[in-house]
Formats: sequence, structure tokens, C-alpha cells
Amino acid sequence: MSSIQSRIVGAIVISSLVIAIVIASISLNAASKIIETESTDKFSFLSENYAYNFSQRLIKVESTIDTLSSTIERNFHLNAFRNQSDYRETFMSEMNSIIETIGGNTDLIYGVYFIVNPELTKEVYESWYVKNEENIFVYQEPEDISDFYPENESVEWYYKPIASKTGVWSTPYVDATINVNMISYTKAIFQGENLVGVAGIDIQFDDIQQAINDMQIYDTGYALLLDEQIRILIHPTVEVGVKISEIEGEDLRDLETQMLNVSSSVVEYRYENQDKMMGFSKLTNDWILAIAVVSDEISQPILKLRRNIFLALIVITPLIIFSGIKLAKTITAPIVHLSELAVEIANGNHDINIDVDFTHEIGELAKSFSVMTKKLVTSHKELTSISENLEYLAYHDALTGLPNRRFAKLDLESIINNPNESRLLSGIMLVDIDDFKDVNDTLGHDVGDQLLRAVSKLMKECLRSKDTVYRIGGDEFMIIFNNMDSVSSVEHLAKRINDATSEPVILKSNTLHVTCSIGVAILNDEISESNILFKYADVALYNSKDKGKNTFSIYSD
Repeated sequence: MSSIQSRIVGAIVISSLVIAIVIASISLNAASKIIETESTDKFSFLSENYAYNFSQRLIKVESTIDTLSSTIERNFHLNAFRNQSDYRETFMSEMNSIIETIGGNTDLIYGVYFIVNPELTKEVYESWYVKNEENIFVYQEPEDISDFYPENESVEWYYKPIASKTGVWSTPYVDATINVNMISYTKAIFQGENLVGVAGIDIQFDDIQQAINDMQIYDTGYALLLDEQIRILIHPTVEVGVKISEIEGEDLRDLETQMLNVSSSVVEYRYENQDKMMGFSKLTNDWILAIAVVSDEISQPILKLRRNIFLALIVITPLIIFSGIKLAKTITAPIVHLSELAVEIANGNHDINIDVDFTHEIGELAKSFSVMTKKLVTSHKELTSISENLEYLAYHDALTGLPNRRFAKLDLESIINNPNESRLLSGIMLVDIDDFKDVNDTLGHDVGDQLLRAVSKLMKECLRSKDTVYRIGGDEFMIIFNNMDSVSSVEHLAKRINDATSEPVILKSNTLHVTCSIGVAILNDEISESNILFKYADVALYNSKDKGKNTFSIYSD
């Protein structure tokens, strides 16, 4: 082989390899960014989803106590209880019946209680039911009046909500009487400035710990729970009570600062000599649920893509070398032309048509190069298409086509963060199909799915163009309404939805009669987070259920 032929072969081989590497690098860089964004979004969504599901447990407990407190506040007559023994006996009997029913009908609860302010009668009147070994709620005898003084730490659960005048979650503690690890939610009940008493619920903390431990976080990831002061409540290796920033041998001060300043985020950090990612979200009681995983586990799709492109280059390289040798006898003109085309491709013009019309080796090289380029471009386009599909599925419900909970949260936070300066009203409605489980159980999930699609269509037809309905899970929908001119307009919309959904629903082979319960929460200047507005709507929804369903309730303080 002549010197010029050797130089041509060398130039062809080197140029072809460089072009292949450049195209592979461009494709890898673009695809890596897409996959990295998707992986981070998926991790963030996983964290928020776990936090949401966990918050629902807390909200259910808080709503139960809120409902019980409202009932007691409406029906308690302070002077009669203080002065009339018959009234005291009747009232406590009614409380026993209510609290026993709450304990038997609510999941997770270990104990339910209401203690009347001992200062009213100088005696202890309490209705306290605790689950026994047969999972039956049994009455507990009242405590001694001598135990009730503020300095007594054993009754901190009683005095702490009185001092804060709001619902209070305790830190985990071991109940000395039954030797069970517990947490409690207690709330003081007032009539004006007069203390009526304290109501509360006990939950076994071991059940919460098991739920945290059962969360699946990639291959080696784990979940952890922290209190509002960023102290460990549940962690696979760190002791309870240790602050994140005080973990021995680690510098996690930046992570702690993030947790104190934002409600949810995804953070990169280093722990135990490994690069890790943590996604965290604040719960309704200001505790923090976090998930942590080694960064490499999240980056597996990127590593796999790099490996595949590297293997492709290894496979293509012998073909390039072989074609280069065959092209040694060709003239330099087509070489220059092919080089010019390669420069255009390297500059990002992937749609170029490689048209070198030769029957000898240069033509073969051009054809092979064209095939390689088209495959890489096709792979890039396919990755882009997959990314767009995943983006849509991340924000929409697959069954009804409605925007999903994630979409709803973004829209709701936008409304809260950009308040309307006019006097028009905005807010949300939680809509729950009454007795939907019976439809699934008796007619099957296919009919249930048809019903969900039909109801979502009915609700959309009831709304104005500026309102939006979302499916946020199961048989539950959420409506965001904007710029209502009055509360009566909000009520009119809720009534219109009740009327529309109570009409017979004609499906493929069934005609169903269903109703919906609606909880309404209206945005005001004091609401700064979407979780608070959602909680108020959820309380209103429970009130609608308590009224007998097929109605709506508007939350009010």
C-alpha cells in the first residue's frame, strides 16, 4: 500500500471514528439529560406520593378528632354539667357510645378518649376506650384527680393542647400502663374562653414504623421519618432522637437547612462515603417523610445507555477500518466530499442525506456511515417521543384522561401563590362517589371504570371554562374553581354537580343510580399551602358524608 493510500486509509478511519464518537456523544448527552430529568422527577413523585399516602392517615385521625370536638362543643352545656348530676351522667353515657363507635369504625386507632375539664366539678369525668388483646374497644376507668396538674409530665398530653389551643401530635413514647410504643393526637375543646376538656386518639407507633419499613425504594434505598425539629423518629441505623446535623462522622448541615426551609425537595448529598439522593416532604403535622437511595441506582438507565453506545462503537469500528482499507485506491475527491458531510453531521445537522454515488469502497463506507447515523438519530427521536409520553402520563389519569393529583397540586399552588386582587372567590371541591365500592363488588371493575368515566364527563359538563376537574385517586375527584362572585355561586355549582350525578347513568349494559358527596374549601388570605386547603375540603367532605351523602358542605372555622 502506497504512502498516499496509507494516509487516506488513516484519515478515513480516524475521521469516521471521530464522527461516530461525536454523534454518539451528542445523542448520549441529549438522552442522558432527558433520562436524568425523568429519573429525578420519578424519584420526586415517589417521595411525594409516599408522603401524601402517609399524610392521609394523619388527616384521617385529625379529622376524626375535629368531628368529635365539634360534636362535643355543640352539645356540651357547661353550667348543667357543673351543677346537675343527672345531666353529667347522661352526657358521659352519650360520649361513651360515640367514642366506642369511633374506635370500632376507624383503622389504626389504639385508643380514643375525651376528658372533661376537672376544674368544672373537681372530679375526673372521662370517656376512654382502648383496644384489648381481642381487638375490642373496652372502657377504661377514670384517672385520679390528683394526677391533673401542669407540672405532671405523665399528663402532658392533657395540658399541651390546652396551652397551644390547637391539635398536637406527641413524639413517640412508651405507655407505662400497657408497655406499648405510642403516638397521640390531642385537641383542647373550648366554648369561647371556657375549657370544656381534651379529646384525643392513640396510635401504635410500631404500626407506623412497619409501614415506613415496608416502603420499596429501588434496590437498597430506605425511608425515614423525622419530627419538626429534624430529629430522627424512624431510621434503619440511626438512633431515635438524633438530629440529622448531629449524626456522627457526617456533615449533613446543608440537608437539615433544606428540610427546615422548604416543604418538599430532592437533594443530593454524601453519606457513609456514598453519593446519595434524598426526596422529602413535610406531612400535615410538620413531621418529614423522606426516602434515600444511592445515586447510582437512580442513574442506572443512563449507565445502561452509555454501555450500549460504547458496545455499538466497538461493533462499528471494525467495519469502519475494513471500509477504509477498501477506499485506499479511490481518489481524494469523494473523500473530501464525505468529510464535508461528516462535518455537517458533527455540527448537528442529523437530517442530511448522505448521497455518494460510487460502486467501489467509498460508496460502501458512505452507505455504512449513513445507516449508523440514521440508527443513532432514530434512537434519539424515539427517546424524545418516550419522554413526551412519560411527561403526559405523569400529569394525567390513564382511565378518564383527566388531569391527575400531581397536575392539581401544581395548579392549586399557582392559585395560592398568585392570589386574585379582586373580591372574587377561588377554592376547591372534593367530590366522592357515594358507595362506589358496592358497584365494583357487585358489577365488577369494568363497570366501575365505565362509571368513573361517565361521572367525570358529567362533572366537566357542569363546569365553566375557567374551572377544572381532576381525578386524584380511586372514586375521588377534585374541582378547582376560580373567580366566583359569591358563596351562593359556589353553592350553585356544587348543587349542579349533585343534581347531575344523581341522574341515572346509562352505561353499555347497565343503568346505575349513584350520588356524590362534596366538600368545599374556599381560599382566603390565611391559607398559604395547598395541603391546608385540601385538609379543609376533606373535613367538609366528611361532614357531607355524615349528613347522609348526596349533598355538599362548605368548610368554615
